Amino acid sequence: MRGYVRPGNSQPVWLFPFIVIIVLILSVLPVARLATTGLAALANGGVGAVLGDPALWSATYYTLVTAVLGTLISLAVGCAFAFLLTLTDICGKGALSFLFVLPMMSRR
Repeated sequence: MRGYVRPGNSQPVWLFPFIVIIVLILSVLPVARLATTGLAALANGGVGAVLGDPALWSATYYTLVTAVLGTLISLAVGCAFAFLLTLTDICGKGALSFLFVLPMMSRR
């Protein structure tokens, strides 16, 4: 299959451009659309109406509360497990330690 696989690589030639196109479609284009909509609203003077909307500030408040509480809860759980693994002599300490490190090892 000449031309299908690059020499020294097991990946098909078309795979990288395909992934780049998918990333562009799923991430860059929606952000570009939001940016153009925001710039159009700024040019038309609609910023005051948007910033004066109570639903915007309610959504902002709940977003910040969710982010802060999620961070605090994950910090508390992580610290508790770190102290549990380092300061106690529990059964299966090696297996638990491996399970906590496992998400950082799975890069592929």
